[in-house]
Amino acid sequence: MISFTKMQALGNDFVIVSGSGGRLPGDLASFSRRVADRHFGVGCDQVIIIEQRDAGPAVRFFNSDGSEAEMCGNGLRCVSRFLAGREVGSGSCEIITPAGPVMTEIRGRQVMVDLGVPLFQTGDWAFDRRVIGKEVEIGGESRKISLVSVGNPHCVIFMPDLDNVDVETVGHTIESATCFPHGINVEFVKIDSRESVSVRVWERGAGETMACGSGAAATVVAACENGLTGRKVLVRFRRGELIVEYGTDGHVRILGDADFVFEGTLEGISL
Repeated sequence: MISFTKMQALGNDFVIVSGSGGRLPGDLASFSRRVADRHFGVGCDQVIIIEQRDAGPAVRFFNSDGSEAEMCGNGLRCVSRFLAGREVGSGSCEIITPAGPVMTEIRGRQVMVDLGVPLFQTGDWAFDRRVIGKEVEIGGESRKISLVSVGNPHCVIFMPDLDNVDVETVGHTIESATCFPHGINVEFVKIDSRESVSVRVWERGAGETMACGSGAAATVVAACENGLTGRKVLVRFRRGELIVEYGTDGHVRILGDADFVFEGTLEGISL
């Protein structure tokens, strides 16, 4: 029997399992797929496993299809509140992720995550140059894209409106394109003003989700680098908002709510 906590941030929902709460399964990918199933499991965008190490709490992120992610901004905000407990207060915490250590800070019901300095060239895409506002052929169609890594890879596309975009078709096409050998998250972005943007997101391994913290960070970095916004931007998703600041120190930080939903135990899911 394994204890879990369900949490959400802007509708981006997570099942958090702590290694201190019982024996962890050996096959975390299969376990995560079953837990994430919205009909036969708990249901979530991502399963987060917390392990206590000598250096501090460490997390692993598993998408609903069982694939493992390097980073999740909204997930880290939920983990930070989980570690602090249900009492609303303040405090900071360093959390170890597959992408490296990340600092978080609780500010009441809100949590700030410092995702560090974004990268514009990584092994996550097959381009030997910086791709910011460049025309690239993907899936047989030329698209103007911006590529940003904030611990995980993102493809940002600016659009005049978000009402008519086929997020599933285009998102899947880009995620599975050969130029992204490890897959990629895709953000469809409408610039509302110099201080605000609206976003729909296709997450690698999860499909369209209500929000994405690292996606919000990548969006603002891409918008700023393209000269479309300032450095502090309100990012609007379908069920809420995040404040993102692309600091003059090069770090990108996200701030928003993270909430408990319910707790339970997993009994019908084999280890």
